[in-house]
Amino acid sequence: MQLEAFFAPLMKAPLFEGLSPVQMKSLALGCERVTIGAGTPLIAAGEVGETAYLIVAGVVVRIEHPLGSVGREEFGPGTLIGEMAMLVETEHSSTVVALSSVTAIKLSRTVLAELFDRDPSMAEYFADRLRERLDDMLGGLRKLAGLLRLEDAMAAEAGTAALH
Repeated sequence: MQLEAFFAPLMKAPLFEGLSPVQMKSLALGCERVTIGAGTPLIAAGEVGETAYLIVAGVVVRIEHPLGSVGREEFGPGTLIGEMAMLVETEHSSTVVALSSVTAIKLSRTVLAELFDRDPSMAEYFADRLRERLDDMLGGLRKLAGLLRLEDAMAAEAGTAALH
């Protein structure tokens, strides 16, 4: 099977869209295609991650969420699970389990580090993506903090009004 056909899902993943064809080929050569049985965790909350999984076929479900119980979330082909772990040492905040037999592309931080050593522009590309992700997260936290301050102000105002 040709490399392009074997790793077509990798080439379509939004995170990798900005890579050059040469960088994409290097990345694809460092990946591993794996099959994960139904009921098997891909990542587990509280564990330190080293790899990400790009779902090629099958369905996974998030059964533990960083925000507590927010319901069951299912993800299918094209979803990248544990992407932060392939870039930086991180503890998973979620548990994601294969709901059915899953075919995935496994991307390890070790392989990426080797690619970054050989091609610093690739490291810069992923650093930019990580920065964007952190900026988005910070924006969300600022918005949440604003909502909490508003809620506190409203509660204080209601308490003051009750005293009068």
